[in-house]
Amino acid sequence: MKFVHTLRFFLFLMLTLAIAVGAAPSASRSDFVQASVVAQGAFKPPVELPLRLIADFDPPAEKWLAGHRGVDLSATAGSPIKSAGAGVVHFVGTVVDRPVISINHGALRTTYEPVKSKLVTGQSVAAGQVIGTIASGGHCSERCLHWGLKRGEEYLNPLMLLKTDSPVLKPPR
Repeated sequence: MKFVHTLRFFLFLMLTLAIAVGAAPSASRSDFVQASVVAQGAFKPPVELPLRLIADFDPPAEKWLAGHRGVDLSATAGSPIKSAGAGVVHFVGTVVDRPVISINHGALRTTYEPVKSKLVTGQSVAAGQVIGTIASGGHCSERCLHWGLKRGEEYLNPLMLLKTDSPVLKPPR
């Protein structure tokens, strides 16, 4: 019996080590990030519930191809936008013609656009703290928040940060 417990512990230790050094298969690495974030419950929606999804995450097959590297959530002009998690402001400014703010959360970074913000680079923010308001500009035919998530140079679906208790409403097709 002691051998079985020792073997289980050893296998658990090896799996944990493999994940920590990045030896896990790349297709499942996002799943591990999602599982740990959801278990911590550290992230919150950037807009008021219920979430209404205007455009889903659709990453390109190659990083230089067209795609949708985030999700578009319904939001009206002037509505408050909140930081999805605790972190540090990485960037505040204009990208092309859109006001953007991005927040570092350790290994992850979230981006929000078009969002006007009075925060400054290096400022700490709490999960759920208002970081700005929806501004004009952007690519939505109606007002929306484009919410993005990156780990290093890899784009991830930001909805994976949220618990699935709250429904995400998709428009009819």
